[in-house]
Amino acid sequence: MKNFNWTEGSFLIGYHLALAISLPIYLIYTPLNLWLILSAFLLFVFAALGITAGYHRFYTHKTFKPHPILEVGMLFFSTLAVQGSALQWAHDHRLHHRHVDTDKDPYQTKDGFWHSHLLWMFQKRESFDPGLVSDLAKNPMVSFQDRHYIALVAVVNLVPVLLLGWAFSDFAGAFVIALLARMFLVHHCTWFINSLAHMWGVKPFSTEHSAVNNWFLALLTMGEGYHNYHHTFAGDYRNGVRFYQYDITRVLIWLASKFGLASGLRTVKDSTIRKRLVIEDRKLMLAKIDGRTEPAKTRLKREIVGISDNLVRRLGDLESIRQHLAAVKKSSRDSDLMVRLRDELKYLKRAIRRESRAWAKLCRQVA
Repeated sequence: MKNFNWTEGSFLIGYHLALAISLPIYLIYTPLNLWLILSAFLLFVFAALGITAGYHRFYTHKTFKPHPILEVGMLFFSTLAVQGSALQWAHDHRLHHRHVDTDKDPYQTKDGFWHSHLLWMFQKRESFDPGLVSDLAKNPMVSFQDRHYIALVAVVNLVPVLLLGWAFSDFAGAFVIALLARMFLVHHCTWFINSLAHMWGVKPFSTEHSAVNNWFLALLTMGEGYHNYHHTFAGDYRNGVRFYQYDITRVLIWLASKFGLASGLRTVKDSTIRKRLVIEDRKLMLAKIDGRTEPAKTRLKREIVGISDNLVRRLGDLESIRQHLAAVKKSSRDSDLMVRLRDELKYLKRAIRRESRAWAKLCRQVA
């Protein structure tokens, strides 16, 4: 027990027990108030967004720059989530990215689901490394929240309970549903990213780490479930990069930028993403044909390497020409050069479409 984190451990055990005891009693003796449940759900959404947009995509990874008004809002709602200060949260998460799947990863998965989901918080932390979050320590809002965290958590969570209790004449329900149950859902949905999002899903962008993409977890976590992409391209403000992927955090950050509340949204170029997908598919296909007999194995290997090399090279050329064309537009009026570059761009796009079709056909053939 000497390594037990009494502060966090006692709090986590205490509120889980309080919820397990109070919720059944409340439900037995009190009719459900749908408006109270809706209010609690809205608090859950805002608290979760405070973590995903604030703690995660801004403070930890600096993928965009919020207006001070937006930053205050994100800090407020992330405090509502009761997951530690921004300084501590970002420290642990940067440590996780730096040492993913090793013993220095605070929530590495090799010790099983429950360790990465919850039990790692019951252990005393190793020494705090100020250098890992030196940029955040200079932020006066972050420093203020860190210094006064307990008081801020108490106030930020008590006020909604009192307001909802007064509005619905149900202070017990406000405490059980809007505080304990809401906090339970925010916590476990967030923790699923540390646990299930490293265990249950697919790895289209990289097999070099345990993080996976899982659309269902994205639904529970405001878009955080596309974790394989995130660990591969952590500097992107998006987790879901396809239009059909649910990433409400991405949408809200983008909308904030349109209203002047966010700027400097960092993204990974589409050509870089496509190259990564081709490289990963190539690795998977080469492994898949390894057991086949000659000469089919030699023929398939030659096709896989040839098409993938051409496709990766052309995608790289595409980005180079785009950059060249953008530079020419800014600094020159050489219309002939712009015409040549546009023609090259059209040719490359046609070649990439053609080779992409060949690559998809080959992937189906090998699969």
